[in-house]
Parts: sequence; structure tokens; C-alpha cells
Amino acid sequence: MPKPSQSDQKQSLSLQETLDHLLKTEGYVSLKTFMRLCLLHPTDGYYTSKNHIIGQRGDFVTAPEVSQLFGEIIAIWAVHQWQELGSPKKFALVEAGPGQGTLMDDVLRTSEVDPGFIKAANIHCIEINPSLKETQKTVFKKYKLTPHYHEDIYSLKSIREPVIFIANEFYDTFPIQHFKKDNGVWQEIVITKDQSEKLVPSTTQTDDSASLSQLYPWAFESDKAEISTESLIQHEHLLSLLRKNGGAALIIDYGSYQQNNGYTLQAIHNQKKSDLLEELGNSDLTAHVNFDHLKKITDAPFCHIETQAAFLKRYGIQLRLRRLFESPDIMRKNTLKNGYHRLIDEDQMGNLFKTLHCAYPIPK
Repeated sequence: MPKPSQSDQKQSLSLQETLDHLLKTEGYVSLKTFMRLCLLHPTDGYYTSKNHIIGQRGDFVTAPEVSQLFGEIIAIWAVHQWQELGSPKKFALVEAGPGQGTLMDDVLRTSEVDPGFIKAANIHCIEINPSLKETQKTVFKKYKLTPHYHEDIYSLKSIREPVIFIANEFYDTFPIQHFKKDNGVWQEIVITKDQSEKLVPSTTQTDDSASLSQLYPWAFESDKAEISTESLIQHEHLLSLLRKNGGAALIIDYGSYQQNNGYTLQAIHNQKKSDLLEELGNSDLTAHVNFDHLKKITDAPFCHIETQAAFLKRYGIQLRLRRLFESPDIMRKNTLKNGYHRLIDEDQMGNLFKTLHCAYPIPK
């Protein structure tokens, strides 16, 4: 997630007070501001104040918690990228949003087959949750590694070595905006209050909605648009780093190959969808990633988008499963099999999740 903006950091105001202040002074709150505040408010934000948000007892379960196979295949990809870069003696291994450290734990454990990889790695994490940082540090301690922490992608600019960047379910948290064409004019969906002081959606014309006439001149009446300018800005920061230092990036998230024809923003609490305008700061707010938009601004010599299932199969998840099945433990076999199918089946995570892999050579 991007770091909290200065307007988010008014320590004296709670999340609700901040929203009330904006509504009183501005008349409405844009969805991107609402989303940023609910997720990143210094004391009441979902990502800044909650301790147990990931896993079976949390609000959501990510692929690393589904099966060790996921992290093991990511490790194969990471080691391969390092080798393709010429096995540099020092490089930055970056994870955006490491959560409980499960993915990085599996990556480091699996990559020990090539000791040179871990020896060359400097660990960097994008994380703003104090509790999760402490959990992650216990993972890195097993490998005698000390992580460097950053608030967002932009702050990675201080890195001076080749970069291998991994982001699983990170881009879906970037703030979005919703627009709708009504009576021939694009309107932005915003948050206001009704007569009973309840938060409700509304529409208004804004500078951003006016620009959509040029972006989508072919749009029909009642057409909808969901746009994340923040994701494009942060992605460009990542590309700038990779151009400068060389390296590779792997972005995994649920999303589409093209512009969404509707709204995908949702609130998740206790692993169920919840009301977007309730449980403020207690629900995860996410939206599908538009991979086509990301690819269009990616000028890497190599850039490829495919489904999660296709990526995992290409890097050997089926072979890895067969090897793990050599264990006589029946319970473990069932767990591995169930996790495998959840990761790659079309009606599970296999097609819903996409991957973007891009690579830049080390400048001479």
C-alpha cells in the first residue's frame, strides 16, 4: 500500500472525525480518498492498526497460506531470474506486503538449494503494520537475515543493486475511482451523507470525470469505469527502479486482462463480503487489478501476462507436487492435493488470478 498522505496523518482526528471533516468542508469524499483513509489512517486504518488480518482466523487467506507449493514455485522463478541476471553477488529481494512472512519463508527455504542466492540477497519489505513487521522479523531471523523496511514502492528508489520484486495481492489495495456515464456526461461516484447522517453513494461532476470523455469517447449511456491512477503511478516507480538497476518483477493478483465493465471494489470482513460503508477501518477494501493498463506502461524487453494456473504450471508445480507425494503421510498428501487444486483450478484461484512478469537487463 502507498504510505499515508499528510492529510491522513492528522493524529488528533479519528477516522470517523476525518471523514466528517472532509464531508463538511468539501461536501463529499471521493472513493480513492475514502479507501485510502479506511486502509491507512494512522490509528484506525485497516492495514495500520489490525494485528490478525491474514490466515484462517483472519479476514482473508492468500495463496501462500493455501499451500507451500505456491511459495516454492515463486522461489524457482526468483532463483531463475537471479541466474538470468548473471547471478550478481548482491541484489535486492523485495516483497510488497509480506503479511505474516509465509511467502518469503517458503521462498528462502526452497532457494537454499542454491546457497549463492541467499548469500547475495539483501531483503527489502514494503510494510506499514508494526505487528506484522515483528512477525516477519522472526521468519528472517531463521535465515540470519535482517530486512530493510519501506513504506511504499516509491521509497525503494534508494536501492542501488539489481532488484527481484514480488507482489502477491498487493496491487488490489491501491485506491480506485468509479465513474458512470449519465445523460451523456461522465459522473464520478462519491461518498456523501443522507438526511439521517448515514454514509451513502452519490454522483457529481469532477475534473477527473471530465477527463473521461477524452479517454472513452466511444462510451455508451450508463457505461461504467473503474480506474486506479495510484496503481499506475506506483507501477511506474517500480519500472523506473528496474530500468536503473536491472532486475525482474512478478505481480500476482486477481484481476482482468482488460478494462473492467463494472465495479469490482469490495469490502471483506471475516472472510465474507461486508458493506463498504460500514465497519470503517475493520474491513479490507480491494478491487480487481487491470493488468492491461499495467502492461501498456511496461516498456521492459520482456513482459508477459498469464493466469496464475499457467504460471505455476510453467514453473513446475505439477512436478513439485509429485515429488512431495513421495511422502507416506496420507494427511499431508490430502492437504497438498487440496491446496494444489485451489491454486490452479479454473473455478478456484487458477483463472481469477493473473500474473505479470517483466524483466530488465542490468545496465552496462
